[in-house]
Amino acid sequence: MVELVTAHLSSVPAGTVYNVGARLSTTGKIHRDSSGWTLKDKEKAGIIHDAFLWGPEDIFEKSELAAHRREAIIHLLSLNKSGLQIVQVVENLQGCVWVHAPVNKDLLKADFEELRNAGKVRRVGNSKKWELAPTN
Repeated sequence: MVELVTAHLSSVPAGTVYNVGARLSTTGKIHRDSSGWTLKDKEKAGIIHDAFLWGPEDIFEKSELAAHRREAIIHLLSLNKSGLQIVQVVENLQGCVWVHAPVNKDLLKADFEELRNAGKVRRVGNSKKWELAPTN
């Protein structure tokens, strides 16, 4: 399993993969033995496609759902060149059937701070609106 994971994610240390296996085994999500790892409930399996993991909402951690929500924010801002206020983004995301992460004003404030620190968004002048930051 370590070889398979590191073939896709070369920066992941082998110990991390072993730790994930131990956690998944302890929680009953996989069975581990000398022949390898077996997923107990294949309905809970995600699918990797175009560098994204797709799967049922309940297989993802809070941080992964937050990353999903931040990608949705970036997408919304790319469609609105004049910028959007946080409350407008909340309303838009709540209407998106493809956004499965929790959405509220407090979460989005933290998301915008994270996106700003990463250089992906910025304020529109002195307004309360946000826009995509220019790419270099």
